[in-house]
Amino acid sequence: MSPPDAAIAFLIARQDRDGAWRDFALTPGASDAWTTAYVGLALVAAVRAHLTVPPHAIASACGFLNTARRPGAGWGYNQRCPADADSTALACLLLAATGHPPQPGDYAALARFQCSDGGFATYRFAGAAHRWCQPHAEVTATALRALGALLPPGHDRIRRGHAWLDAAGPESPSYWWASRAYLDLELARLGRAVPLTGARTGGGCFELALRLEAATMSGGPTAALHDGLIARQLPDGSWPVAPMLRVPDPHRPSAPERLFGDQRAIFTTATVLSALAAVRRSRRGWRAVADR
Repeated sequence: MSPPDAAIAFLIARQDRDGAWRDFALTPGASDAWTTAYVGLALVAAVRAHLTVPPHAIASACGFLNTARRPGAGWGYNQRCPADADSTALACLLLAATGHPPQPGDYAALARFQCSDGGFATYRFAGAAHRWCQPHAEVTATALRALGALLPPGHDRIRRGHAWLDAAGPESPSYWWASRAYLDLELARLGRAVPLTGARTGGGCFELALRLEAATMSGGPTAALHDGLIARQLPDGSWPVAPMLRVPDPHRPSAPERLFGDQRAIFTTATVLSALAAVRRSRRGWRAVADR
């Protein structure tokens, strides 16, 4: 079984009966809607790379998202948490990619996370003094990707979002992640230029996969990153987990950093699968050009 096929088998085996993927162990419990949308998008990427994914897996994930939608539209980390921009954007992206159009209220719910300066906050349950309710670069990029399926490039919301990213600058850090790699990939997916990080293979598998996919999209070196990830795959098809998710104290920026890993390895494995699918699509594209 190839490494991507083994990763797909691992993810399918860990999908719950209701269609959700649950991972992480934070104070509110395990994530469901957020991780389900994230893993579902990785499987969509695998399908687009001509890998075999059982159709019921993605359909069941979309079914779960339709039942997990909040009464006012949108999605959150799980049912105990308020809706957030990142979960809502990822869910909209998955539903739109699989022929299950999001409801108009879902896009409206996502738009409400846009702040007056154009950036998108993760949450809007408190005032601007609450740092979780301030704009975050990686969340803004994902929200713009989702709204871009509905709004034209010149729309005021899209234009102001890009202007906010421009003002944030190329050195803007990821707020929710231990490294900038997640932000770099989201910017690349949005069609924005990102710095090429070379073939540095340090870091955990999650970060390596993010860098591999960003490099694949941006024309950077990929061989060392790709081979390093393949060498680290575990016998069950997953990849080793390292702490990568930040949960900053919203009131004390100088508080000790808290980092969490996905204890079930679902989130990390989906991230690597998405990167391997991007490499596979890129190589197929080059072969198609060479065969002309």
